[in-house]
Amino acid sequence: MSPATLARGQTRDLLPHFAPEALRQSIPRAVGLIILGAGFYGFTVGLWRGLDMACYVALKTPLLLFFTLLITGLLNGMLGLLSGTGIGFRQSVLCQLLAFSLASLLLASLAPVTLFLALEAPPADSPEAASSHSFYLLIHTAIIGLGGFLAVVRLFGLIRALTPDFRAARLTLLSWLGSNAIVGAQLSYLMRPFFGSPALEVEFLRKDMFNGALSRSRLARAQSLALRGAHRRCPARDRSSRRSLSSLSFETSNLKIKPAMNPPNLPEQTEEPKDPNEGRQAVEVTNLATAIEALLRSPLNLLKALPEKRQLILPLALLALFSAGVLGLVFGSYSGGTQLWAAPLKVGGGLLLGALICFPSLYVFSCLANSPLRLGGVAAAYLCFLALLGLLLIAFAPILWIFTQSSNSLPFVGFLALVVWLLSFLLASSLLRKVSRRATSSWQVHLWLLIFLTVTLQMSTALRPILGTSETLLPQEKSSSSPTG
Repeated sequence: MSPATLARGQTRDLLPHFAPEALRQSIPRAVGLIILGAGFYGFTVGLWRGLDMACYVALKTPLLLFFTLLITGLLNGMLGLLSGTGIGFRQSVLCQLLAFSLASLLLASLAPVTLFLALEAPPADSPEAASSHSFYLLIHTAIIGLGGFLAVVRLFGLIRALTPDFRAARLTLLSWLGSNAIVGAQLSYLMRPFFGSPALEVEFLRKDMFNGALSRSRLARAQSLALRGAHRRCPARDRSSRRSLSSLSFETSNLKIKPAMNPPNLPEQTEEPKDPNEGRQAVEVTNLATAIEALLRSPLNLLKALPEKRQLILPLALLALFSAGVLGLVFGSYSGGTQLWAAPLKVGGGLLLGALICFPSLYVFSCLANSPLRLGGVAAAYLCFLALLGLLLIAFAPILWIFTQSSNSLPFVGFLALVVWLLSFLLASSLLRKVSRRATSSWQVHLWLLIFLTVTLQMSTALRPILGTSETLLPQEKSSSSPTG
């Protein structure tokens, strides 16, 4: 793959590189292009503060891209499969590598311009250093934003070429952008300096790189601005605005919307729903690896295969418990000490206990929904749901670990842990929602999902502390503290 082929971005020229036999050559070439392009541009970024800083940034810029992809690669691969694109892990890695390669190519093409700016800018010890640094930062932010925008456009074109479903391609793009943006922003803050503030000395990494985090500093700044704005408000005006808002909400609540027409009576669904990935992405389930692939690509196919592949039941159950233990290890790494072994036991044991508590209600609710599944089928669907939940927790674990190691705010880390659990639950619950379509009614299963979520969140409170520390392993009295406290 030549730089010209990558820059033109013709689908007919790029798609052959996604073939299984061509991936072994395409990935190293994309990696090499990132090293050269991002490294050359990084050299010009740091040159304003001297040759040492230029070499530091030339090394850190490609590493920033690779670390971002390394941390989000597993999650993005799962999200692509769960979205229904059919893009495998290697193909998703190549898609993101090509997007990073295009951005690196564009940055490298503009590197002579930024090199000229670095050589002509006033030195860091001059009186104009502060204004020069601001202008320097603005120019590079605009250049990096341009490279990122063009890379996103090309990435969406690649995803659309690999999947015919526009909705799945758009959902995959947004999920990849979100994970890469969050992790990339946090890593860039940890790996600072890049531009080199004139008031600070030149060094490869800041000595306080793990003292606070970008997200926490942004949060504190937003909180201070909100408090400052609240103090400036006029109390009378604030009360009147509250009255107007309350009256508006009351009036809105009294509005009644009439349906334009009565919905037609739909016949009861008797046929099993077809998985959109079924057929073109059928996976033969023979071992745990193929079961995981089927779980991500076409979970209904795995449910059909489980009665004949009963030897996979125990590995799938152990996978769910192991995944919960890995997440608990990430939680325990925040405080260290006894939490390194206590938190994995609590998270894994809590998931097991919560699963046992909720299984009878799942079977009863599925019967109320007139589901054709018997007890064994409900148990198989439940097991697949827990295994998928565990896989998502493992995929989110590296991202959460970055924040646990770079922030010393327990409420903030607890909030992130709650967000990770909710996102994993929502993505994994899609499996049970697909199964519920086989019944004549599905609201019972949705209600049970809410019950399962409530039980697991309450379990984290019953087994506290999971993130923080305490003199006792388990609480001695009942409390209404927040989850993961």
